[in-house]
Amino acid sequence: MGELEYLLLQTNPHSISQASNSISANPASFRVRDGHDLAVVFLYVRIGIGTGTGTEGIFTNYYLYLFCSCAVNDYIQSVRGLACEILDLVAEGLWVPDKSVFSSLIRDVQSDSCFRLNHYPPAPMTLNKWDPSPSLNTASSRVGFGEHSDPQILTILRSNDVEGLQICTHDELWVPVPPDPNQFCVFVGDALQAMTNGRFVSARHRVLITNSVKSRMSMMYFGAPPLNAWISPLPDHKPILYKSFTWGEFKKAAYSLRLGDYRLNLFKTRTIDKAPWY
Repeated sequence: MGELEYLLLQTNPHSISQASNSISANPASFRVRDGHDLAVVFLYVRIGIGTGTGTEGIFTNYYLYLFCSCAVNDYIQSVRGLACEILDLVAEGLWVPDKSVFSSLIRDVQSDSCFRLNHYPPAPMTLNKWDPSPSLNTASSRVGFGEHSDPQILTILRSNDVEGLQICTHDELWVPVPPDPNQFCVFVGDALQAMTNGRFVSARHRVLITNSVKSRMSMMYFGAPPLNAWISPLPDHKPILYKSFTWGEFKKAAYSLRLGDYRLNLFKTRTIDKAPWY
């Protein structure tokens, strides 16, 4: 995957119960509610750093309460609202009668949405070159997060002023995204690509660590539907490119693949070698 530290927050009690069952026989011990009645669970994970891989530790309830602050909750609610507004505009642009057809999946109380904080430690002084080619030169670059698309519906990303984020163009060149703490980056996810029948295409992106002085920090809201929600292409857009599937089925399939694999290929109505560009 890459070299990073991350903090993962599930944003509804249903998701927390399932996540907690995988790490504890007593899920209630990993649940907490703040004054806004928003339940979250925090996992602190170090990947690719040092000798170990995986979960290094879980914060105590004391630290959970510290992180579960009004500021965090307000931010999550705000970016959720922003994501829903964008999705309503997408539906309007596609002339869908029900403008909330996409955003209602995120607003659902059983939504599988999550919020994540990433920390990328500075790179050594020698690793400070940008390589736009499709094949990554590991001798001159350090991968913070490998090439991938987000499986959810929509991602709202915000970072500090440290570079590193890159997006892949239709001709498979990597273009750096200028960092700006006052702006948001919005990524179309695989689920939205399927629901719009390819009219909106999920963005492949990665993070390379090039700054040798300052850490890159980013936070992402991943807007996702409930696990039992059906993901189906809009009926008025022909030919239908994707089979119908539930979000739970798609997540299960995604976990069986490598990070950079094209997940939607498993649900295409016809076989292709890679993701299409429209």
